[in-house]
Amino acid sequence: MALIPDNFFDGLYETVKAFILEHQGPEGYIDTQSTDGDTIYCYVYFGDILESREMRIHAVRVNPDNGEVEVIYDCDVNGIGTVITYDEAYLQSPQAQWVKLRDDENLHYEPALVNIARHIEDYI
Repeated sequence: MALIPDNFFDGLYETVKAFILEHQGPEGYIDTQSTDGDTIYCYVYFGDILESREMRIHAVRVNPDNGEVEVIYDCDVNGIGTVITYDEAYLQSPQAQWVKLRDDENLHYEPALVNIARHIEDYI
């Protein structure tokens, strides 16, 4: 028997989802790249190197087609120290690489969910 039941994070997920829906506005997402708030991080598993790496969540949204919370994550900086950011055109484009928060096989769901819940208000 697990100490934490499978549905333990469901309530927090629904609270985060409702908050994002309320605040994502006509853009259809919340941009979390500003340096004014606490950085929202996630951990992503890379099978080719058999390890997880910390990544920055650049934007969050509730997808209007499936109702799922989705994120765009990437490194904070590239190899030469340039800060990675995404512009509005990319975040709204069909090419944007949105991944489901709770159903992506490489994104560690629980720490990402908690980190979003703790810091999303900084970006409103």
